[in-house]
Amino acid sequence: MSGPRKPGQRATPAGAPGGMQLFDRDGSRKYLTVAERARFLRAAEQAPREARTLCMTLAWSGCRLSEALALTADRVDLAGGVLVFATLKKGSRHESVLYVRLE
Repeated sequence: MSGPRKPGQRATPAGAPGGMQLFDRDGSRKYLTVAERARFLRAAEQAPREARTLCMTLAWSGCRLSEALALTADRVDLAGGVLVFATLKKGSRHESVLYVRLE
Protein backbone atom coordinates (compact mmCIF):
# COMPACT_ATOMS: atom_id res chain seq x y z
CA MET A 1 0.00 0.00 0.00
CA SER A 2 1.31 3.44 -0.79
CA GLY A 3 0.72 6.46 1.40
CA PRO A 4 0.73 6.87 5.16
CA ARG A 5 -1.07 4.44 7.42
CA LYS A 6 -2.82 5.20 10.66
CA PRO A 7 -1.48 3.49 13.81
CA GLY A 8 -2.56 -0.15 13.88
CA GLN A 9 -3.80 0.01 10.30
CA ARG A 10 -3.10 -2.96 8.04
CA ALA A 11 -2.34 -2.64 4.35
CA THR A 12 -4.81 -5.43 3.61
CA PRO A 13 -7.42 -7.22 5.69
CA ALA A 14 -6.23 -10.37 7.45
CA GLY A 15 -6.37 -13.21 4.95
CA ALA A 16 -7.45 -10.93 2.08
CA PRO A 17 -7.06 -12.64 -1.27
CA GLY A 18 -5.12 -11.01 -4.06
CA GLY A 19 -3.80 -8.06 -2.05
CA MET A 20 -7.17 -6.32 -1.66
CA GLN A 21 -6.61 -2.87 -0.14
CA LEU A 22 -8.66 -2.07 2.95
CA PHE A 23 -7.55 1.58 3.06
CA ASP A 24 -7.07 4.18 0.35
CA ARG A 25 -3.89 6.20 -0.18
CA ASP A 26 -5.07 8.83 2.32
CA GLY A 27 -5.58 6.19 5.03
CA SER A 28 -9.39 6.23 4.85
CA ARG A 29 -11.21 2.92 5.12
CA LYS A 30 -12.71 1.81 1.78
CA TYR A 31 -15.25 -0.73 3.04
CA LEU A 32 -18.12 -0.81 5.52
CA THR A 33 -17.84 -2.51 8.89
CA VAL A 34 -20.38 -5.20 9.78
CA ALA A 35 -22.35 -2.68 11.87
CA GLU A 36 -22.28 -0.05 9.10
CA ARG A 37 -23.46 -2.64 6.57
CA ALA A 38 -26.36 -3.64 8.84
CA ARG A 39 -27.40 0.04 9.22
CA PHE A 40 -27.10 0.55 5.47
CA LEU A 41 -29.37 -2.44 4.77
CA ARG A 42 -31.94 -1.31 7.37
CA ALA A 43 -32.03 2.17 5.82
CA ALA A 44 -32.30 0.68 2.33
CA GLU A 45 -35.39 -1.29 3.37
CA GLN A 46 -37.16 2.03 3.96
CA ALA A 47 -36.15 3.57 0.61
CA PRO A 48 -38.25 3.66 -2.57
CA ARG A 49 -38.05 0.49 -4.69
CA GLU A 50 -35.43 1.78 -7.17
CA ALA A 51 -33.05 2.98 -4.44
CA ARG A 52 -33.66 -0.16 -2.37
CA THR A 53 -32.84 -2.37 -5.38
CA LEU A 54 -29.60 -0.46 -6.03
CA CYS A 55 -28.58 -0.61 -2.37
CA MET A 56 -29.31 -4.34 -2.07
CA THR A 57 -27.42 -5.04 -5.30
CA LEU A 58 -24.39 -3.16 -3.98
CA ALA A 59 -24.53 -4.80 -0.55
CA TRP A 60 -25.08 -8.40 -1.65
CA SER A 61 -23.06 -8.55 -4.86
CA GLY A 62 -20.01 -6.56 -3.85
CA CYS A 63 -20.02 -4.85 -7.24
CA ARG A 64 -18.82 -1.32 -7.83
CA LEU A 65 -21.37 1.49 -8.01
CA SER A 66 -20.62 2.01 -11.71
CA GLU A 67 -21.22 -1.71 -12.36
CA ALA A 68 -24.58 -1.66 -10.57
CA LEU A 69 -25.68 1.50 -12.38
CA ALA A 70 -24.75 -0.09 -15.72
CA LEU A 71 -27.00 -3.14 -15.16
CA THR A 72 -29.80 -3.38 -17.70
CA ALA A 73 -32.81 -5.70 -17.84
CA ASP A 74 -31.12 -7.93 -20.43
CA ARG A 75 -28.27 -8.55 -17.96
CA VAL A 76 -30.58 -9.72 -15.16
CA ASP A 77 -32.09 -13.21 -15.15
CA LEU A 78 -34.42 -13.39 -12.14
CA ALA A 79 -35.60 -16.93 -12.94
CA GLY A 80 -32.03 -18.20 -13.21
CA GLY A 81 -30.76 -16.04 -10.34
CA VAL A 82 -28.03 -14.43 -12.45
CA LEU A 83 -26.63 -10.90 -12.70
CA VAL A 84 -24.07 -10.16 -15.43
CA PHE A 85 -21.84 -7.17 -14.69
CA ALA A 86 -19.69 -5.44 -17.29
CA THR A 87 -16.41 -4.70 -15.54
CA LEU A 88 -13.16 -2.95 -16.29
CA LYS A 89 -10.13 -4.59 -14.73
CA LYS A 90 -6.67 -3.31 -15.54
CA GLY A 91 -8.00 -1.47 -18.58
CA SER A 92 -9.70 -4.43 -20.27
CA ARG A 93 -13.45 -4.91 -20.43
CA HIS A 94 -14.94 -8.26 -19.44
CA GLU A 95 -18.08 -9.69 -17.88
CA SER A 96 -18.52 -11.03 -14.36
CA VAL A 97 -21.40 -13.39 -13.74
CA LEU A 98 -22.89 -13.45 -10.26
CA TYR A 99 -25.28 -16.20 -9.24
CA VAL A 100 -27.77 -14.97 -6.64
CA ARG A 101 -30.34 -16.77 -4.55
CA LEU A 102 -33.63 -14.93 -4.74
CA GLU A 103 -36.10 -15.44 -1.93
